[in-house]
Amino acid sequence: MKRIISIALVVLMLAALLSACGSDSSTANANPEGKYVTKTINGKDPVDALKDELKDSGLDMDVDAFLGMLGVDSLEELITLELKSDGTAYFVSGMLGADANGTWTQNGSTIAITIDGETVDFTLSGSELKFTIEDQEFVLVKK
Repeated sequence: MKRIISIALVVLMLAALLSACGSDSSTANANPEGKYVTKTINGKDPVDALKDELKDSGLDMDVDAFLGMLGVDSLEELITLELKSDGTAYFVSGMLGADANGTWTQNGSTIAITIDGETVDFTLSGSELKFTIEDQEFVLVKK
C-alpha cells in the first residue's frame, strides 16, 4: 500500500514541479484561458506512461485497478489545470482529493503559474501547454 501511495505522490509532485520547455512565437498572443488535461508524457499516451511507471515500480497491477484504488475513474481526473480569465489558476488532483488556487500571467508564449508562492513557467503552443520535470516531458491540452 505504501508503494501505491508513493506512486500517487510522485505523480502529484511531477505536476507541482513544472518547468517550461520550447517556444512558439506563432502563439505568443494566444488566449490560454481554459481547462487543461494531460495529453502526453514523454510522447506517450498517459495510460501507456502509467503502465510503464507501474511496471518499473514492480507493481503487478493494471491501470484501471490502480485508478480504482485511488477512487479515480480516468487519468483525466488525476490532474487538471484551469486558467481563468481573471488571472487565477485552479489545480486539482483527483487522486489525492487535493486542490490549490493560484495566479497566472502571460508573457508571449510563456505562461507563469504561481501556486503557494512557487512560480512555474509553461510554454503555450496552440491549444497545448508544455513543460519538463526531471527529464519527463509533459503536454497538457485544452479541453
